[in-house]
Amino acid sequence: MHSLSSAITVRAAHGLVGAALGSLGLYYVIQAFPTRYRLKAVVTGLGLTQLALPLARVFSTDLLEFGEWQGLYLFECGLAVFALACVLALKLPPSDRYRVFEPLDFFTFSLFAAGSAGLAAVLSLGRLLWWTSAPWLGVVLAASIVLLCAATWIEHNRRNLMINTRWLASADLLRLGLAILLIRLVLSEQSTGAIGFFQTLGLANTQLQTLFALMLLGAVVGVAASAWLINPARVAEHLIIAVAAICIGCLMDASATSLTRPEQMYVSQFLLAFGSTFFIGPAMVAGIGRVIAQPGNLISFIVLFGMAQNMGGLLGSALLGIVQVVREKYHSSQLVEHLVLTDPQVAARVQAYASLYGRSIDDPAQRQAQGMRALSSVATREANVLAYNDVFLLIGCISIATGLWILSVLVWQRYLRPPLSVAPSSCFHCAPMNTPADTTAIAEQQRRRIGGVIGFGGLALLGVALVLYAWRLPPFVSAIEHTENAMVNGQITVIAPQVSGYVTQVPVQDFAHVKPGQLLAKIDDRIYAQQLEQAKAQVQTAQANLANWEQQRHSADATIAEQRAALSSNQAQRDRTRSAYARTQQLASQQLVSEQDRDTAFAAHAQADASVAQARAAVQAAEENARSVTVNRAALQAAVANAQAAVRLAQINLDNTRIFAPRDGQLGQLGVRQGAYVTNGTQLMSLVPDTLWIVANFKETQMPRIRVGQRASFSVDALDNARLHGRVQ
Repeated sequence: MHSLSSAITVRAAHGLVGAALGSLGLYYVIQAFPTRYRLKAVVTGLGLTQLALPLARVFSTDLLEFGEWQGLYLFECGLAVFALACVLALKLPPSDRYRVFEPLDFFTFSLFAAGSAGLAAVLSLGRLLWWTSAPWLGVVLAASIVLLCAATWIEHNRRNLMINTRWLASADLLRLGLAILLIRLVLSEQSTGAIGFFQTLGLANTQLQTLFALMLLGAVVGVAASAWLINPARVAEHLIIAVAAICIGCLMDASATSLTRPEQMYVSQFLLAFGSTFFIGPAMVAGIGRVIAQPGNLISFIVLFGMAQNMGGLLGSALLGIVQVVREKYHSSQLVEHLVLTDPQVAARVQAYASLYGRSIDDPAQRQAQGMRALSSVATREANVLAYNDVFLLIGCISIATGLWILSVLVWQRYLRPPLSVAPSSCFHCAPMNTPADTTAIAEQQRRRIGGVIGFGGLALLGVALVLYAWRLPPFVSAIEHTENAMVNGQITVIAPQVSGYVTQVPVQDFAHVKPGQLLAKIDDRIYAQQLEQAKAQVQTAQANLANWEQQRHSADATIAEQRAALSSNQAQRDRTRSAYARTQQLASQQLVSEQDRDTAFAAHAQADASVAQARAAVQAAEENARSVTVNRAALQAAVANAQAAVRLAQINLDNTRIFAPRDGQLGQLGVRQGAYVTNGTQLMSLVPDTLWIVANFKETQMPRIRVGQRASFSVDALDNARLHGRVQ
């Protein structure tokens, strides 16, 4: 198998040969038992056919791991080849054969098979495609009703019957068929209920292997117990035991939670598996007992038994699926209604979920959104759990009603029903009297035939009309598009503080109407007032430091002027000593002055040069000091600006201790009270403006008829289903 078409082909082949192989297997089981145990063999053979699904659940997982789908189908091919070899090696003994089929039988069978297949398809896919959302399901269902009614009408009026509709309509057969149908319906709890429940919780098949093994064991025990205890006179008691086991199992599962694991359902699923195989044998024996008296009705009983089995299972899956979806929507609405961020517990849960994304998401808004999605997923999971509990409880109630009904029929038949007078048995296969002398009987027969045509035709017409109306197919197509998936929406403003502290005042009430600028809450402002005063003091300190810098700058400028004046004085002194030294040097060369006078003049000149160098260094030092004072000015000015910004920030924080309404509207439920401690970002309340709108979700097939500006009407549950009107936008 490599594609969907090949998978469909393989499944069609399975369905084609499945019935024949089931009957063949039953014959082989009967031959394996001694003659005195033939009844037990029949029960065992029928019970073994019910082990296919539990066995598949146990083995399919490993086969899929080894070879995927191809490996699974290769294993099935091997089983088929092995079964063929066994059939060729162990042949059944010869049996009597009778030519009973007529050409009309094939036409009737075609109608009946096509109608049954269509009905099975609708019941199987309706829950997945959601019934009226897929128009082709309505067409198939209407066609199936017509085909089944046509096949039934043909068989009802035939001379040589293949399906004896009159015999099937007898009270005993109707009760038997209804009992089988109800039991198969409640047995859908295993396939639709428990397995779907664990799949909703995210459990894989590998985690359910022990549960599947116990279900297989329960089915085997049911087959063994049914074969061992079978008694044609005690069929009703066996059915009651099977229904009781199913009821106990369902009621045990009805208290499941999101923490329930397969271990908690071992006993309940064992009981359900036991009941699923324990009732098969007694139900078949009850019908065979009636067939023995009239062997010509064997095909009719096979049709009744097979239809009750298959349609009961499909109807159960469809019904339980509908109940699960509907109840999940109900529980979701109830849970989501209380998941408001004004509830401190809900807000705390959202924050807890959001904190899980702290390492991967930096944006607080995105973390908040992820927290909301996580909380929504939890709410959906819990709604599904509650819905499955409702399903389990419903199945338990149906099984109780079924058991009480079977018990009441048993008591009535054995103890309360008056004895029936024995009348000559009528043969349904005998040709009706058609002599010229009996014109009254012929006329009566014609009237009944016409009445049958009218009855079956009217029934088919009514069924088709109901289907077409439910699916809104022609001629019931409506020009009005409607949906139940709609909600009220608006621009909700979340009110949250920007500072932390204890709430000292909440002057508004729940759901109050407010105006822009109206005080909603007040936080203790003593700390923020002191922070503002502290910031103002820091501004004064910074400004004083800046003023001190001005004084330092003037002092540095005066020092530079003083040092430059000293430099000029020293330079003048140096020039004077240089001239004196030059004159002394000239006089000394003429020997007009002594050497001592020359040395004294030279020392004075050198001292003057040193004084000039010292004065020049003092000027440079004063200039460097002035430059350092100038550089410090930028830091002092920045300190003043920083202190002034701190004052403004402290003023903002102080102002934020008073929370005002940003616009007019209606408040939701308050999430804060006086005395509560709140932090930055804590949701206190929500403000909903007066302008609201409806967000309605339609299917794609409905959208072509919807235009902007069209009139629309809707009802609101909160307003006692009041009908309101608006326009599409």
